Amino acid sequence: MDRNVNVYPSLCFPELYILKDGYKEFFQEFETFCEPRGYIQMHHKDYREELRSMRRKGRSVARYRRRKELFQTANGH
Repeated sequence: MDRNVNVYPSLCFPELYILKDGYKEFFQEFETFCEPRGYIQMHHKDYREELRSMRRKGRSVARYRRRKELFQTANGH
């Protein structure tokens, strides 16, 4: 998404990493590299509504992309 909105090299996130076993495992082993230093689980009760909202947005984007791909395929572009 960053590359769709910004022109390289002016990116908000010029480097992205996929963490084996996820952020939770990384945080437990390398807390000093993490900012902020506190870890809150994704399903924490204080953030349930925010998680629901982000998931709804993600589904909307996925549906839009599928429709766009189907339209492009149907038109041969």
